[in-house]
Amino acid sequence: AVNDMGTLYTAADCLNTAINFGNHTAADDAVTLEHRNFADIDDYDEVYEMWQITTKRALSKADERDQMERYLKHNAGMSQVAVVDGKIVGTVLAGHDGRRGFIHHMAVLPEFRRKKIGHALAQTAIKKIREQGIDKTHIFCYQNNETGQSFWRDFGFEKREDVFVYSFSNDKI
Repeated sequence: AVNDMGTLYTAADCLNTAINFGNHTAADDAVTLEHRNFADIDDYDEVYEMWQITTKRALSKADERDQMERYLKHNAGMSQVAVVDGKIVGTVLAGHDGRRGFIHHMAVLPEFRRKKIGHALAQTAIKKIREQGIDKTHIFCYQNNETGQSFWRDFGFEKREDVFVYSFSNDKI
């Protein structure tokens, strides 16, 4: 199982957990993965830099430092980062509104994809949402994000055909 309290995993450990480094052996891959809570705003600059590569089109004012600090405090201990050799390579923002869970900015750097890092991050986020008594989790995925749609479908999420998302900028009032 994935430990979100900062436990370090070697490639050999990963072969026996939800994080899988593919066909590599411990001798082939000296990578160590740290999976920890994204609760410290000190990680923000590195996370935001990573998002510039992975999710740039989805970034908005809501992703600025002060907004993120509020989100992380409101949903304390639910968001996660994956770290390899001291570098953040994956993120997931997780939270809930008291009724439904939400995942935002689930992202893994391109060179670390297809290693089950994203799967482990998503699994941990959903587990943390469930621990809060929330029985359903939603993800918003852009229509042109084929990679994301495939990931979430393979994970077990079901595309809803019965709802539309409408947004309103609250500064209009």
